[in-house]
Amino acid sequence: MKPEDSLQIAQTLGNPGLQFKLGQPVCGPAFSRAFKSMASLVMLSLMVWGLRILDNPQLHSVSFTAKLALTAIFAMILLFYYYLMVSQTRISATEISQTWLADKQVRIAEITKAKFIYIPYLSWLFAPRMVVRTQNGFLTMFYAADPKVLAAFAQLAMLMQSKR
Repeated sequence: MKPEDSLQIAQTLGNPGLQFKLGQPVCGPAFSRAFKSMASLVMLSLMVWGLRILDNPQLHSVSFTAKLALTAIFAMILLFYYYLMVSQTRISATEISQTWLADKQVRIAEITKAKFIYIPYLSWLFAPRMVVRTQNGFLTMFYAADPKVLAAFAQLAMLMQSKR
């Protein structure tokens, strides 16, 4: 993380003792281009394999229910792939959110623990993420690829670590 990517701390929130400051909300893609390219390669391979299987005579003897299940599985894979491609992560002074099949949203005032997971040079394989635990004990994971969002995640995690 470059120092110029770091965001300034500017606004006090409702969580006692927690001061997370953010000038403007930042938003960016949840997954990097490299990660999306890798997912696209896997998806393309899966589609080629699926098309080759359609010519298999044994597939014609499979029950309607099995064909329906395979179609449903393929539809789910396509849906997850679509959301991987378009998902956006946003962090503001009051909340973190990510668009997904079921959008994720956590108020910063409700966060009790935050862990930022980033593996330098391997972010193309392991997407950087922020894992937060809320007051009610739920864990939520937010992915990010934008440097400004990652810098905000790092600052929030360091702030939460210093408050322990």
